[in-house]
Amino acid sequence: MASPPGSSALDSEHFPTVDCVNTLFPNEMALWGLDTVSDNIKAHIDQTDSQIQQVMRTQVDTEQQSIQEVQRTQLSIQELYRLISEMKQRAELSQGTVLNITQDIKSLDNAKRNLIAAITVLKRMHMLSTATDQLRIICDNGHYKEASHLLLAVQELQEYFVSYNRIPEVVTLSRRIDTLKRNLAQRIRQDFEVAFNDQGVCTGDKAQLKDACEIMDLLASPEKDRIRSTYCANQLLPYSAIFQPSDEMASLENVSRRYAWLRRVLRTHDEEHAAIFPASWHMGELMCHQFAELTRKQLTDQIVASGKDLDVPSLLRAMQLTLSFEKQLERRFQVPANPATGDPSTFEADSTPESPRSSFARCISSCFEPYLHLYIESEETKINALIDNFKAKSIHSEEDSSISVLSSSTDLLYFYRESLARCSSFSTGQPLLDLVQVFARGLHLYTSEILMGKLPKLYTVDERRPMSHDELTQVCLIINTADYCLSSTAQLEKKLVATIDPAMRDHIQLGPQRDAFFNTIHASIKSLIRGIESCCESAFSAMLKIPWGTLESVGDQSDYVTMVIATLRLCVGVIRRSLTNGRYIRTFCDKFVESFTGKYLTTLQRCRQISEVGAEQMLLDIQATKTILLEMPSMGMDNPPPPPSLFVKLVNKGVSRIEAILKAILAPQEPISAMVDNFLLLFPDATLGGFQVVLDLKASHLFILWLFDPPFTKII
Repeated sequence: MASPPGSSALDSEHFPTVDCVNTLFPNEMALWGLDTVSDNIKAHIDQTDSQIQQVMRTQVDTEQQSIQEVQRTQLSIQELYRLISEMKQRAELSQGTVLNITQDIKSLDNAKRNLIAAITVLKRMHMLSTATDQLRIICDNGHYKEASHLLLAVQELQEYFVSYNRIPEVVTLSRRIDTLKRNLAQRIRQDFEVAFNDQGVCTGDKAQLKDACEIMDLLASPEKDRIRSTYCANQLLPYSAIFQPSDEMASLENVSRRYAWLRRVLRTHDEEHAAIFPASWHMGELMCHQFAELTRKQLTDQIVASGKDLDVPSLLRAMQLTLSFEKQLERRFQVPANPATGDPSTFEADSTPESPRSSFARCISSCFEPYLHLYIESEETKINALIDNFKAKSIHSEEDSSISVLSSSTDLLYFYRESLARCSSFSTGQPLLDLVQVFARGLHLYTSEILMGKLPKLYTVDERRPMSHDELTQVCLIINTADYCLSSTAQLEKKLVATIDPAMRDHIQLGPQRDAFFNTIHASIKSLIRGIESCCESAFSAMLKIPWGTLESVGDQSDYVTMVIATLRLCVGVIRRSLTNGRYIRTFCDKFVESFTGKYLTTLQRCRQISEVGAEQMLLDIQATKTILLEMPSMGMDNPPPPPSLFVKLVNKGVSRIEAILKAILAPQEPISAMVDNFLLLFPDATLGGFQVVLDLKASHLFILWLFDPPFTKII
């Protein structure tokens, strides 16, 4: 018999009553146990009621215990709060006691610290006062070595009292020290004034003077600058006496003696006086700057006094010597040059190791700058003389198998480089810009007088001659030279732009000169073309002498073609060996083909009574000529490449015009309409004049019929 369902099913809100009954009584036979099932359910209900009552009694007991626990906890919290309050009161009492003790300790510490500070101040005050008195006594006796150590101690102590400058005693003592320093500096300056005689010889105690310099470094007094200036002026005193303006020694011709005199003075300074002064004083450098300033003024006066009688070579020599001397000073004192500065540098008397030192660049040579136009004129005279010399020499005297350009071009550009270096060392301003204009005129003169002037003259009033092989070589030499000058002029222009002052860079323009060289190259290429065509004149003359109207058969190429081929091979070989730039070989070939085919066509049109056999022979000749023309770009090469496609098109274009005329000549005269149609096919844009040329070459008399025959009207 089935048991009642479990508690989990009975606890559900949606209890499956029907399912439960079906479970307990699955069939009719199970109904016999109905009483038993009912008893079991009642027993289960009674057991559940008993458990519920037990749980309710337990819950009541637990609630009473919880209330008692809460009451005990509240009492414990109240007790804890009371204990904390008592501890807080005790802590406040303890803090007050500790604070009172600490205040007493701080007061004692402050008193101790103030007492120590007061003792230290009094002690250092006493030390400073004592040291000041000792320093005064030592300085009065001239014992500078001991004084330097004592002065250093006084300065250190004096720095300690900077914050006490409101205390009267400190102020009084500081004034005593400042007065002592001033008196000491003045005394040292006076010692230096009497230590050197009028000849610049040291008559004083050098060791004492050296110690005095160390003191002056410590004092940082203006008297230090006076000592330096006085010493330099004393050493330079004989200079003005020796190089008086009215004396020959002061002339520009003797400028080297000025610099030799300074070298002797510097040698004396290095050997006898340099040990006296600290290295940071730069005494030798200062003396050189004062010498430079004095020399610049004297040379300016000399140049102004010379007026129109100024000797330019002497001026240039003085400039060169001066620039060389300035560079020597730069190397000696290792002062970096500053060419960007426009004014001559001066040496500040208060220069220190930390302050920038002045350059010697243009410290003397700046006096020559207003007169550099004389130098520019001299340079232009030299350039013109060079070009006149080049003009007087034949081009044969400049030829050399080892070089490919005229030596005159390298000589001229070398002179330009040297002249630029000289002028830029004098000035990078307006004088250099003036020199650029001189360069431009020289290049133009060289182009017109030397390069263009030496091109062969093939045609004169009385004769017309072929160009010789030597002349071909000369023209190639001129092309190479013009190309060299073209690239060198571009480099020169860049160098000038980089050298001249930035404000004047836009005025550097050598474009017209480059264009002139470029035009010279093209004029020379045209000269080569005319020269080779002149060599082919005999071949064209032979072509005109052939009886084209009576030829009976077509044979090998004509003799005139053989002459043309031989001439081209020989001349183009000379040109290839002589030209250094392959680009110009290609340019020559292109332009020659255009000119030669035109010349060939003109010669063809001068022939008369060309028969059909003659036209066929001419077609064979032009094919042979075309072949040699296509070989021109690679003539003389060991492994000749195929001709460039553009060059092939150019040759085909020139030859096709000749072939078209010959094919028109080959066309039979009968019927007339077929001849006209063939002509129009060969020359779609032809005119009546062109047709007349063909008729003239054929020796035809059909031209007079065109007014009466309709086929001819197609050409009109």
